[in-house]
Amino acid sequence: MDELGVRAGSVVADVGCGKGYFSIKLAERVGSDGKVYAEDIQQDPLEDLRHEAANKGLKQIETILGAPDDPHLPAAALDAILTVNSYHEWVQYDTMLAHLYAALKPGGLLGMIDRVGEPGKTRESYQREHRMPESIERDDATRQGFRFLHEAKGFTRTSDGDKFYFLIFTK
Repeated sequence: MDELGVRAGSVVADVGCGKGYFSIKLAERVGSDGKVYAEDIQQDPLEDLRHEAANKGLKQIETILGAPDDPHLPAAALDAILTVNSYHEWVQYDTMLAHLYAALKPGGLLGMIDRVGEPGKTRESYQREHRMPESIERDDATRQGFRFLHEAKGFTRTSDGDKFYFLIFTK
């Protein structure tokens, strides 16, 4: 969250949020004056997130049922967008990235975290393996107008040893 400049009052999105692990953390960071758009294309995890947010009194979370080609985020409204371990799943990635670009304010940041994958495979294989090389995400995002800023410190998941990278872009 520090890498994306998320602070009290920020307006952010967690795209591909699942049950909202990061949405909850973002909501705690932005506080009651901020806003978190928690987007996913599956209703069940969003329902789980709505219940957890209500139980924690996090009224700043708004869940959005997106589409595979459109996250349905408001235009030019977001300070930052985070997508964690979901980009490799996107089939209509260019259209999704164009919508993310449109949703960011000028100077807004996009953070992409995904599992490290070996280069040279097909997109379909990356979807099956739930991983992707950072070079593909970097190329896709810059092709859609994002400017690459830097690679932040990634991490290794302790449960299975999988390595993740963290790319930061700006509009």
